[in-house]
Amino acid sequence: MWRAWKVLPGGRALWLSLLAHALFVGYLLAVFASLWLLSALLRGGAQRAMVLLVWVLPIIGLAYACRRGERFIAKQCIRQYLLEASAPGTMSSP
Repeated sequence: MWRAWKVLPGGRALWLSLLAHALFVGYLLAVFASLWLLSALLRGGAQRAMVLLVWVLPIIGLAYACRRGERFIAKQCIRQYLLEASAPGTMSSP
């Protein structure tokens, strides 16, 4: 987080770092929920399977939201890099 704070100006680096950590937790939740659902489907009956299938869409939604968050962080970092690269005298020439 300290390196990110030095690279990105203001409090934006702190928020992007915290968002990245939250996305990691979201991915872990999606993976564990998927495994739990799969194990419940394998050991349960048809009625239980139908109830558990209701959880499929929220799990997919969580994984999709995490992916969108990753893209947002990547766009912010690329935008900052391009701003620094286009500023005169900031990038060294080979």
